[in-house]
Amino acid sequence: MAKVQLRKVIRVPIEKVVEYFGNPELYFSMHSSDDASFKIVSSRENEILVEEERDAGRRRLKTTHKTVLHLPHRIDSEVVSGPGQGSKSTTTFESVSEGTKVTYTMDIKFGGMAGKVLGQLGKKWIKKMMEDEMEAAAEKNRKYLEEGS
Repeated sequence: MAKVQLRKVIRVPIEKVVEYFGNPELYFSMHSSDDASFKIVSSRENEILVEEERDAGRRRLKTTHKTVLHLPHRIDSEVVSGPGQGSKSTTTFESVSEGTKVTYTMDIKFGGMAGKVLGQLGKKWIKKMMEDEMEAAAEKNRKYLEEGS
């Protein structure tokens, strides 16, 4: 497993940050793109099941994530099927004088054929790739919250 962590301060009150992250329709629509789409399969109480489809070269990969909201403090997510099954992430929220400190932590697991190939490429390369992807997603969140939609 490769573990990656990133901290960002978003210059808005924690209530606004928690409202954004706790709204799955809004949050996932912000992270959909030409090569990735999200569909909420089920949502009840504080648990959300989301299917993600993402282009990987000429293949379309499909994963299912279970997200559990422990708001206003934390959101936990786990890949329950597809590539990366067993990977986990946690996002925590803390009120600070500048706004809200958001900490993203991912513990990525690669299994099967993809895991063998990625393992051969090297753990440092995988970690760097995941750090870059996490930074881009965190920056998208920050811009939306600080600058509006």
